[in-house]
Amino acid sequence: MQDGKFFEGAVLGRCFGKWDGYMTFKKAMEAVKLGQPGDPTDPEQRTANDLHALVCEELGLEDYSKLQFFTAVESPLDYYHGVDGWFEFSGKVVTIDVTLNPKKELPKADIIILGEDDGISRETLSLSAKKIAGEFQRR
Repeated sequence: MQDGKFFEGAVLGRCFGKWDGYMTFKKAMEAVKLGQPGDPTDPEQRTANDLHALVCEELGLEDYSKLQFFTAVESPLDYYHGVDGWFEFSGKVVTIDVTLNPKKELPKADIIILGEDDGISRETLSLSAKKIAGEFQRR
């Protein structure tokens, strides 16, 4: 079984930046935005990019640049607030946590995405995209 942090980085990419200790949720989100590895409307990691596209399809977006994805892996948002990343659309935010632990307790993110050693299945990505889009529609 692979390490959870390695898995998160492999599927979502890693956030880059310098931080020193605890940050509030809001401050951590600001820091993550500054440390993005590329364009949030076109994520670099294949799995994150696929999930972004599936969420766009679920929302009926023709212009994928209207949806942004931010990876928070290895940031204070990840360490202190249990959020591996989030999607932003029309001023709304839906947080995600990817995990290899099927018995994860007390999730802090809006949507939990369960992976396997070899990644996240297409079926799981599709179901997760539906949940993320549903959260946007409810908010």
